[in-house]
Amino acid sequence: MSHEETKLHSWNVTIRELFAQWQLEHRDLQLSIDKLRRWIFEASQSSRPLHRETADQLRALKDRLLEHFAREDVLGRQLLESDPTAELELSAMCRQADHDHSLILNRLEALVRKLESSPAIDDWSIAANEVELFVDSLEEHEELESDSVKCWLHGR
Repeated sequence: MSHEETKLHSWNVTIRELFAQWQLEHRDLQLSIDKLRRWIFEASQSSRPLHRETADQLRALKDRLLEHFAREDVLGRQLLESDPTAELELSAMCRQADHDHSLILNRLEALVRKLESSPAIDDWSIAANEVELFVDSLEEHEELESDSVKCWLHGR
């Protein structure tokens, strides 16, 4: 095997390993999202408002998202190190992810504040619906991010 072939093989192994880590991280996050979605469904069936309990669930999700976004940042830097030729493309993807993550966290914090001040969302069904809409948008972000990474990998 020539030096260039060895280098390419090494790059492919590293990229595959990083992608496998990234997929595992996303599966773990999806489990957290699914758990929250089930809890929200059950809570929405309740006859009594669960504003504060829902805020607690969302704070736990925020902690999980902070961990997830930090892991994605590390994986993004590792990808950049493994393929310097893709620096412009990967840097743009990382900047977009950072921007999206900031928006998601800001929206989540605003929703928690609304839930904690119950009068801001008096009707429990409206509150539960707002949480479901947030979770939908989070899942949409994760799907778009996944598609973007897969597209980049298939172009390699």
